[in-house]
Amino acid sequence: MERRQLEYFVAISRTGSLAAAAELLHVTQPALSQSLRQLEKELGCELFHRLPRGMRLTPAGEALLDPAKQIFRDFATARASVDAVLGLEGGTFEIASLPGIMLDPLAEWISAFRRLAPKVQIRVRLTEVPEDIPKAVRTGDVELGLMLDIGPQQDLIVKQVGQQEIVAVFPPGSTLDPDEKVTGKELLEHGMILGGPGVGRELIRRESERTGKQHQSIIEVNRRDSVLSLVLAGAGAGVLPRALATLAEASGAVVRSLDPPAKRGIYVLHRNGPPPPALRLFEQILTTAE
Repeated sequence: MERRQLEYFVAISRTGSLAAAAELLHVTQPALSQSLRQLEKELGCELFHRLPRGMRLTPAGEALLDPAKQIFRDFATARASVDAVLGLEGGTFEIASLPGIMLDPLAEWISAFRRLAPKVQIRVRLTEVPEDIPKAVRTGDVELGLMLDIGPQQDLIVKQVGQQEIVAVFPPGSTLDPDEKVTGKELLEHGMILGGPGVGRELIRRESERTGKQHQSIIEVNRRDSVLSLVLAGAGAGVLPRALATLAEASGAVVRSLDPPAKRGIYVLHRNGPPPPALRLFEQILTTAE
């Protein structure tokens, strides 16, 4: 079993077809197909179901996928160790993050990293599903994950690197006391827009317990940036990270702190073992930012 065979196998699993994988890897489709057949012959089993439209992993292929990704990550770590001697003159650094962390503080951290290692390519994978991030770190799809309010994770190093303030955002023209903080009751009176699990849902739960009545949101979306668009259009009120709310304020939205205050911990997670140079540099940036 050769490294290139595994590289081809992983590319086919990601793209779902020989043609797309060949284009991604800049190789001919016959060469890709021949390499896959040779790998299947060596293993004594088929790794893909050949379908009329694309290819799907067999149970044997699914069993091979995570170890194959791990092999690539180990190769990348070895290569990165060499790059460290050369001053991080290349390579790729992959991050998985919740979208709500992108604007604050991930964008600033990435900017600092680029100034120190401009030749390293950075890839950021955003997901609204928190469970996807530890999984991507464990399988080697990414080197670093960023999450909010995460507990200990088996086989992963987890460290808090900051906090994110959550504030209330109201449509332009809303009349609110500029010196008053906002309660969940006031948000519900304006019509609560939820952007997934988090502070907004907790405010609704607390208000329901306080009043003994069942309260609910008027709009629910699966992305917090959609909350911003709906608030600016006057559809209701929501809660957003301070940095995103500041952008809304520039467009006329009314922003107020919450009562009680709401903050969420920002955590980084990565695999055990010696970190590759790019990850070490990023950790140094995080330490400086604390």
